Amino acid sequence: STLLLQTINPKLLDLSFQPLKAEIEFTSLSAPGVYTATQHCQYTQVPSGMGMIYSKGECYETLADCQAYIAGIEAREENTFNRICEAQEVQVEFDGCTDCVPAAQVCQNFNNRPCETGGGERACMVSPTLAEPLALVSNMTRRQVTCTEVWPPVENHADDCHDNGSCLDFRITEAGTTPPPADIMRVLQAFENSGGCAVFEVATYGERDDLHRAGRALRETRGFDYDLFRRRVIRVPGVLPHFSGYMSDFQPNGRPRVPCVD
Repeated sequence: STLLLQTINPKLLDLSFQPLKAEIEFTSLSAPGVYTATQHCQYTQVPSGMGMIYSKGECYETLADCQAYIAGIEAREENTFNRICEAQEVQVEFDGCTDCVPAAQVCQNFNNRPCETGGGERACMVSPTLAEPLALVSNMTRRQVTCTEVWPPVENHADDCHDNGSCLDFRITEAGTTPPPADIMRVLQAFENSGGCAVFEVATYGERDDLHRAGRALRETRGFDYDLFRRRVIRVPGVLPHFSGYMSDFQPNGRPRVPCVD
């Protein structure tokens, strides 16, 4: 499989780089609620006993993300299945985000539509525990952070952390692309050093294995923890390449959050 990597500045390969301390202004804004979200779901036309039918796949917040996922599949696979993106409405419920901070302080870009990036009563928010490592990510990688899901969530999740702002999704390169292993490592370490946990998710075993091989080649680079890299770069079917950042190794129900717990 083909792995798309962004160009990296050779001067940033030293993973022992010590970033400046992030200054975060705290506030409190945290009303629970419910809203109607529009999701863009991927459908694949497949043969069945009743002829050709469309099988529903993953759903995305934006049409662009859905189309980028389809483009990635078509680049990797030789089959000629017809794939489309279709808009659907869903009711999203969420809890309060206690003592959260405006996500605009640490996210240069947003995909979130349920919240307002400029502040106000419906401001995009993140837990203060997540704000520090997210600010360090931008500092350490010298890249802009695009938050693709903060609080309130863009869809209903099995993990309640999205409901209360204690986790978020983000990327540091263009949608559908994968950062260099050295920058992935910096993100993982930023969260690890802040007492949190980050994972990098890709859609296929081929993408994951390509990253593992690329990371293995950097094992001798100062500060590159290949064992951490291998555990935290994972396959999640149907996703675009992105990071998930958590403030705890455990889910709200007390279950360990794999692969955060070694």
